[in-house]
Amino acid sequence: ELERVCTAVLLNLCKIRVNGVAIVGGVCTARSDPAEHRVALAMYPVASMLNHSCRPSLSLRFKGRALSAHATRGLPAGEDLTISYGPQQGAAPHAERRALLASQYRFHCTC
Repeated sequence: ELERVCTAVLLNLCKIRVNGVAIVGGVCTARSDPAEHRVALAMYPVASMLNHSCRPSLSLRFKGRALSAHATRGLPAGEDLTISYGPQQGAAPHAERRALLASQYRFHCTC
């Protein structure tokens, strides 16, 4: 029984790490490391379904506990809605962004 419970807890912690939305505090700039400003991870089921792009079509913002998504540019009908899982293009070198994404999210970024 204990092994089953521990396995379930570990599985859920892994899901939170991969699907959680980082809540950041303080001021994040294009040149700062968002991990230094991360204060928590939160589960937002709809946001966890958004795919990654180094040039995302959406930015996520918090107002209290509410999460909202805002278009980063004009979006034609049918365009995928994406967010950046890590540093956006221009905020970190290409190889560094790929390494961070591979390390945390276990996929090879092709942006």
